[in-house]
Amino acid sequence: MRQELLNYIHCPACGEATLNLSGSEDDKGNISDGQLNCVKCRSFFKIDRGIVYLFKNMSEIALKDKASHEQEIADDKARLDFQDDDWILNYPDVIQMGIDARSEKTGKLISENTELSIKKFINKSNSVILEIGAGKCWVMSRLAKHNYCVALDILTRKPIGLEAGEVYMANYRIFFERVVADMIELPFKDQMFDYVIISSTLHHSPDLNKTLAEVKRVLKSSGQVILLNEPYQGLIGGQERTLAQADYERGLHEARYSIKFWHDSFSSGGFMAKIFLPENLVSILKFKSWPFKKLAVLLSRPLFLHIITNLFKPVILYGFDGYFNAILKKRETR
Repeated sequence: MRQELLNYIHCPACGEATLNLSGSEDDKGNISDGQLNCVKCRSFFKIDRGIVYLFKNMSEIALKDKASHEQEIADDKARLDFQDDDWILNYPDVIQMGIDARSEKTGKLISENTELSIKKFINKSNSVILEIGAGKCWVMSRLAKHNYCVALDILTRKPIGLEAGEVYMANYRIFFERVVADMIELPFKDQMFDYVIISSTLHHSPDLNKTLAEVKRVLKSSGQVILLNEPYQGLIGGQERTLAQADYERGLHEARYSIKFWHDSFSSGGFMAKIFLPENLVSILKFKSWPFKKLAVLLSRPLFLHIITNLFKPVILYGFDGYFNAILKKRETR
């Protein structure tokens, strides 16, 4: 971490904004080991390998998710060598791990949508950006060069946790903060971030309403939440629904909600929401069954893509399981 982070965080135990830092800096101002001490409640929080552990207690669901993912890492490492940093640097063109192993094409499609979306929706530099569920820090590695970025997750172990950030920072000559915390108790001051990015993560929340309230609190009044690759459940399901249920039974909090539920949750949480189909809809359809592949050929023409995605968007979102993007803004109060 760097001392600049102190401007954005508060004590997760009592909410006090004054935290004292103890730790030695290197010649670039990075602090790899040390701790933060709260001047009010005397709580302390460790800094280990540059990662700040800013939580007092973690929810039971978050702990179960963490344990399940870490077991997957251990199982995968027993079969394949994921210690090589090239796996991180070459992502997503790699053999997938853990939950992603169900379909490498799914991981690549999600990554493609993410890359297209951040280019489309984050169109200014010198922004302050928080990513919730940053995982392997792949998104942060693409934004940190021109912005102040904070990666937050409960996972730390390389290659799918925050330790992976070391690889990007060393090879790309960038820097971003890494914080371990629960998404229902964000350890940040009010109205700190221009953007909050959440990709394939919000459905894991142990309490969706609490998470949305926390996101709204830390978001600037003019800020935006960029929600990506969030699964939803339509009238017609597929294999993914069965796999999600199996993950849930194994300990992962793989909740599935309808688009109406999502929209109502955003509204009740104080957000105005615009929901979009994935930016790489054509690529997604190419991997599906015969009629969808034919539709993908048709949608390769920009005019047809525009017509179909606007005219038939409700049919897609309410009729079939899938993934959506959304932009959330704080609802103006009078």
